[in-house]
Amino acid sequence: MTIGTFEIPGDAALIAFCGVDGSGKTTQLTLLGDRLAESREVFRTKQPTPAFRNDPLIRAYLEDTMDRDDPELSAEIGPEVGLFAAANRYRHLRTEVMPQLRAGRVVLTDRYVFTCYAYTEPRGFAPLDWVQEINRYVPYPDLTFFFDVPPAVSLARIRGRGDTPKWEELNSARIAAIEDQFREQPWGEVPGYHVLDGTLPVDQLHAIILELTNDMLGRKNLPPITIGGSLTAAPR
Repeated sequence: MTIGTFEIPGDAALIAFCGVDGSGKTTQLTLLGDRLAESREVFRTKQPTPAFRNDPLIRAYLEDTMDRDDPELSAEIGPEVGLFAAANRYRHLRTEVMPQLRAGRVVLTDRYVFTCYAYTEPRGFAPLDWVQEINRYVPYPDLTFFFDVPPAVSLARIRGRGDTPKWEELNSARIAAIEDQFREQPWGEVPGYHVLDGTLPVDQLHAIILELTNDMLGRKNLPPITIGGSLTAAPR
């Protein structure tokens, strides 16, 4: 029996946008998606899915209604959260991502497995090597963009769009530790993984992403994106 046959077809592409909330990843995903949609079919999605985000345990952690400083509690829920997140990711791949890729579309995902890797140890949930093991069938994207911004910048952007920061987003040391994980990639070097300066102007960052995306499309013998125009969006 073959397990985990999640292979990206040659006529499709998977691009992941990663970073903390307020890094600008969703803004850049939207801009690239709009540009790609001018010449091909694009599917936009997000990980984890609402089934994970709306789970009572996950909501209690994110909303600060549990004793998150209890190391025994973190140790107890770590395997549960890790397995739940992996199962949610595999189902999302099977039911949403892979059907779109097999139809020859470009799939853009807001967050991916690297987000799970970056958050798990700073949160004290589980060892990274174990989390990697249970996610070993998750395919690498054709491109991954990590948007690197100082914690103060991401927090200001969250507030600037009118949202109330979660407790974790107010913890600059925690956010810095998560961003260190994204930057240093302790899970190992991944092909097509790019660390980008998320403080750059939106149009300048978009131009870099367009160039990197066209390089990837060229390697797959897929039509390039026509580059041109200007932008006025603010990072979110």
